[in-house]
Amino acid sequence: MSVILLQNEYLQARIEPRGAELQSLRHANGIEYMWQAGSAWPKHSPVLFPIVGSLVGGQYQHHGQAYSLPRHGIARDHLFDNIDQTDTRCVLQLRSTPAMQLQYPFSFVFEITYELRQHSLSVTYTVQNEGEETMYFSVGGHPAFAWPLVPGSQPQQHYLQWQPPTTAQRWLLQDGLLSGETSEIIMNADGQLPLSAELFAKDALVFRQWGVQRVTYASHDHAHGLHFDCADFPDFGIWSAPGGAFVCLEPWCGHADFVQPSGPPPDKAGIILLNSEETFSRSWQVSCF
Repeated sequence: MSVILLQNEYLQARIEPRGAELQSLRHANGIEYMWQAGSAWPKHSPVLFPIVGSLVGGQYQHHGQAYSLPRHGIARDHLFDNIDQTDTRCVLQLRSTPAMQLQYPFSFVFEITYELRQHSLSVTYTVQNEGEETMYFSVGGHPAFAWPLVPGSQPQQHYLQWQPPTTAQRWLLQDGLLSGETSEIIMNADGQLPLSAELFAKDALVFRQWGVQRVTYASHDHAHGLHFDCADFPDFGIWSAPGGAFVCLEPWCGHADFVQPSGPPPDKAGIILLNSEETFSRSWQVSCF
């Protein structure tokens, strides 16, 4: 299946059907907003489903049976069907199969809708439980934006700022799992979080139930940036890899296991419970300027 192109007067988006991965978001101002992959990290914007982050031992129990899931789940490795497309919108669908159920024993339909609206891209995750028992899952995004955003600009001039302002605590990671400890994020006098490689020396910044509606990514040395609207998502991650010219803004419903897990589903922290024949839907939006 070929790459999907969406376009309006201001934006062009390129989406790879395998993993339903957003790979490019180019504005009429000439800026490519997405990281274009590379040796530091070979991804652009993987979709996280049916888990976010890692499980203790890479496993979980369901009805007394152990199942294994890799970090961030399995959706990013599967080919989605393009079931509906216009010039500015597409709907990609993944349905569970017997092979998938060897790792994740639930019957589901997972759809991702990408839609361009003037200077913005809206992304909607919809999960439908087609089975007879309650389904347990987490879902989220992992989009990587170019850092620096404008070629030739200085990475250290870039910053993040969120609304409403908050002194949310960062949850610390230990080998990809939540340690249970937190530390305060230090903002500058303008309420901005300056970006630097040192910020990610201890892995991603993880926030739980932080209540932020919008994250702005901008720079002091040019007038471009983006607004990232994430009010539908209670949890959030911010990450970059050593040597990577990108910053990931990650809206999550769910998060990695704690080092000391809270128990099997449905007791795990961050797990969504979806009853038979019910549907769950959440959206995020990025607006370019």
